[in-house]
Amino acid sequence: MAPPYPFPSQVKLVTACCIIHNHIRREHRNDWLFTMHEQGSVDTGEVRNGGVFEDVGIDAGSILRDSIAEQMWSDILGE
Repeated sequence: MAPPYPFPSQVKLVTACCIIHNHIRREHRNDWLFTMHEQGSVDTGEVRNGGVFEDVGIDAGSILRDSIAEQMWSDILGE
């Protein structure tokens, strides 16, 4: 099944993910989610039904996303 986005958009998405990953690794060396992954204690779920992940992977991603957003907002406010 072809991805729902045109190739140039896919390239931008991959680039954005790499930038966010590198930022977290550089600014938060002891990030809890990366640490858990390196220790092999993060269950990323399995790909099923054409790319739908189990709730465990989705929950971890949501927590990470919210953490990044909160940190960015704190940085903007100068806290």
